Formats: sequence, C-alpha cells, structure tokens
Amino acid sequence: MKKIFILFVLLVASKLTAQDIRNYKEWSIEFNVGFTKPFRTMTPGYQTSDPTLYHIDLGTRYTIAPGFGLKADVGYDSFKNKPNTPEFSSKYIRFDIQGVVDLGYAFIAYDEPDPIGIYFHSGFGVSQLTTDVKTYNDKMINVIYGLTGTLKINENIDLSGDISGLMHLKQGLTFDGRTKSGTHGLFTGNMLTSTIGIIYTFRK
Repeated sequence: MKKIFILFVLLVASKLTAQDIRNYKEWSIEFNVGFTKPFRTMTPGYQTSDPTLYHIDLGTRYTIAPGFGLKADVGYDSFKNKPNTPEFSSKYIRFDIQGVVDLGYAFIAYDEPDPIGIYFHSGFGVSQLTTDVKTYNDKMINVIYGLTGTLKINENIDLSGDISGLMHLKQGLTFDGRTKSGTHGLFTGNMLTSTIGIIYTFRK
C-alpha cells in the first residue's frame, strides 16, 4: 500500500506547475452518514446486523494542488447486536489525518476538475471504543483507507459516496466489549464503513 500511495503522489507531482499550485488552494468541508460493520475481533456468538446503522463523520480538506490534498476528519460509529443474538451496545469514535489523491487527475483522465470524480484517501489516527459492560475505554491507533466518488451539483457543492476500511493497532477488547481481543499490538481489529454525503468547497 505504501508503494501504491507513493506512486500516486509521484504521478500527481509530475503534472503540477507553479501556476497550478497558486490557483488551486481551496478548503472544503464534508458531512457523511451511512453504515458500519466490524468484521473481526468479535466474541464468538456475538454479531451485528448486515449492515449496521449507523456511521457519521465530519471532515475538512485542504487541496494543495489539482490532484492532491490533506484531510482531517472525525467519525462516530454505533454497534448493536443482530436480532436473536446476545445483546451488546458499543460506541466508537476516531480522529484521522489523511492524504487524498484525485485518481482521474493522477492517471491523466482529465486536466481540469470533472463533474464526476473518484478519489483515493489513506492515513492514520486514534480511536476509542466504549462498551456497555467494561469500565474502561479501549484506546487504539487506526489506519484508514478508502475510495470516494463525487458528483458535482454546482460550483461549490458535490454529492459523495464512500467506502472505507479501518485496521487497528493496540486493540484490547473485541468490538462487543465482552472479551479481550487477544490481538493487542497487531493490526487485526478491522471494520468497514459505507456512506453518502455532501461536500462544500469554498471557492471565490
């Protein structure tokens, strides 16, 4: 994954000019809602619905150049048991810093912003899991990666759809909170999110 991300950055950098950089510095904010699914580190017998409501995230992005930006976001997930399975309730919150690459621009599909876009994002951050049975909060390090599709509505507003995956380091509890995960220190606590949202870009 590291080699792929470096390749994206090099492709974008090869297309940039000083004029591009001066004209493309923009801020945007985004809001997304959707589904979440933890699919590893669950106590045997405990399950979530497919898919599970709900996931919410709010973020801001600074576009450094026509094909690359930096993003900071916070996300919140709620996990509950599937009907007819043991009951549990967990809350998960995270904060991440990510790099964002416009794949169409990177692979020379277009030179100007397109009505339909697809972006790769990846980065890392911190997470906290709170459950209904444990008396302490499980603090973790996360690595996040995903793809975002966008559809331009007007000069400032885009609709978005995103699928992201998260892996966790130093996860001490299963997502249901009933047992120790047994994977403290390994990237084996995994989850997926799928969302729709809106992006507002501050353009003059």
